Amino acid sequence: MAKKVRVQILDEGAKEVLTSQGVQQKIAEIVKGIAARANAAEGTPRAERGEVFGFEASVIPSPHTRAGGRATAVGPSARRRNAENNTLLKSMGGG
Repeated sequence: MAKKVRVQILDEGAKEVLTSQGVQQKIAEIVKGIAARANAAEGTPRAERGEVFGFEASVIPSPHTRAGGRATAVGPSARRRNAENNTLLKSMGGG
């Protein structure tokens, strides 16, 4: 049986790259694209009466480890659609 391997980044240069502004911008670009494709999908709920619906993107900067991004379903209709159809997963190209 193979042992579990644990990798820990110790190099300050690698941390600097993973937390850089350029990496955060690229992550924002990718996550916004995923949210845009999810919003363009057929049957995605649209805003009505000032309520927030659909999918939105956000970047999660971390000064200590690395930047990350998140595309989330906003509103009950979008959450339901994502749960039923895996809209975000399909928007990533995963199905």
